[in-house]
Order: sequence, then C-alpha cells, then structure tokens
Amino acid sequence: SRDGTKKGLNTDLISDVANNVSIPIIASGGVGNLSDLSYGLTAGANAVAASSLFVYKGNLDAVLINYPDKSVINQIRSKNG
Repeated sequence: SRDGTKKGLNTDLISDVANNVSIPIIASGGVGNLSDLSYGLTAGANAVAASSLFVYKGNLDAVLINYPDKSVINQIRSKNG
C-alpha cells in the first residue's frame, strides 16, 4: 500500500515477515530517502527496492535517473554490516 508514496517502508511488516520465514526478504514500497534503505535492512530485509527514490525528483516528480555516491552506499552498508 506504500508503493510509490515515498512515505517510508512498513518496517513492522518487514520485521514480522523476516521473523517468520527462512527465505531472503526484499522490502519494497515507500522508500522516500536513503535512511529508509537502512531502516528496511535493520527491520530484517536482506535487500530493499527503491525505484521512486532514484527516478523521481522534486515537488513535480520530474523523471531523473539518480544514484547515490559510492560513499553514501558504503555508509548505508556499514550501519547494517
């Protein structure tokens, strides 16, 4: 229900699923900033999908292909390593 909203992941749901299955979890739906990636991993996801974060930009949601610098990616990984 949060897909495309950029209002944050449902971390409670991610945690519940991760605690009840033995397969890898890919969290998707709601990522609005880079911190949400970290929150999803901390909640128990093995990976986080974030397409709107990298495609849409600004108040008008202009299409923009964007990707964080390698240093930002490393920072996210180090919080969840």
